[in-house]
Amino acid sequence: MSCHKEDNPLKIIVSCINNPEYPLAYLKQIIDRSLKKEFGYIKNSFELVNKINQMTIDSNYKLISFDIVSMYSNISTDLIINSIKKRWNLISKNTMISM
Repeated sequence: MSCHKEDNPLKIIVSCINNPEYPLAYLKQIIDRSLKKEFGYIKNSFELVNKINQMTIDSNYKLISFDIVSMYSNISTDLIINSIKKRWNLISKNTMISM
């Protein structure tokens, strides 16, 4: 886990092993394998660069990058649970966890 603070060039690296939320990483892997990746899905910045290098971009367009801070901190538990329930028919194929 990395905690980035504004105006601080260092990132503190903290191990999350044995953290109470550590088992949730397993659920993320199941969900990632279960759901279709849409056209705009990009795994990381390396993949973004590879995709951009294969494109011809009109000179009238500008590329803009946004650095996201605390992206998931405001997502409600209800929204997460409802999203999983909605896609359970896809997710359940990749896990032995029952609903």
